[in-house]
Amino acid sequence: PIMLLMQVTTGGSRPDDGTYGSEWRPFQDNNGVSGHAFMGAVPFLTIAHMYDDVPVVKYLAYAASFATAWSRVNDNNHYLSQVSLGWYMAYESADAVFDADRDARDLVVKPLVEGDIYGVSVQMQW
Repeated sequence: PIMLLMQVTTGGSRPDDGTYGSEWRPFQDNNGVSGHAFMGAVPFLTIAHMYDDVPVVKYLAYAASFATAWSRVNDNNHYLSQVSLGWYMAYESADAVFDADRDARDLVVKPLVEGDIYGVSVQMQW
């Protein structure tokens, strides 16, 4: 849903449209973010996150995630800014899914109750 919203909100046209060129015109067109770059990157970014501890696989998957995005620029179907937004949104989407299992809080404040002791426990991670 956020991808569809961004496509319309940015309002960019494709290079071959000729209507607005590379200008951003909010809500005037629906090609502001490359859906191909987004969809082409997600499987490879998922692999990169799954093999986070295997550097060769991780970095090859990251490199492969750019292939669809680059093909859209190469074929003159999108501007670099549009494919960059598509790839970045794919990166953030994959990152959000894999960070859901991790405790991302650097500072945790909890109530402390032990026997006759009452207080506040503060835990800081770095």
